[in-house]
Amino acid sequence: MQKWEYMTIVRSRGWGKDKDVPNAGWRLGSNWNVDITKNLVELGDQGWELVAVTPRSSYLGGLDTSYSGRGDDYAGFTSDELWVFKRPKQ
Repeated sequence: MQKWEYMTIVRSRGWGKDKDVPNAGWRLGSNWNVDITKNLVELGDQGWELVAVTPRSSYLGGLDTSYSGRGDDYAGFTSDELWVFKRPKQ
């Protein structure tokens, strides 16, 4: 029976204010902390196969008035991705 080993990578990002819009109260998603595309070839060469990517949110939602005072709701913002890889156990 084939046995597998697993590896996970968590990519995260936060909020960044839109600097191109004067007095903008809303914020945009910032860049991811890990550029996974740079790693995919290397991981494939090591025998890792991508089996799942799961988007997650560490923001519970609700109104945040700290920026604009109007109450921005960040529910559903994808702040994290869980990348799951597997390869045959040797």
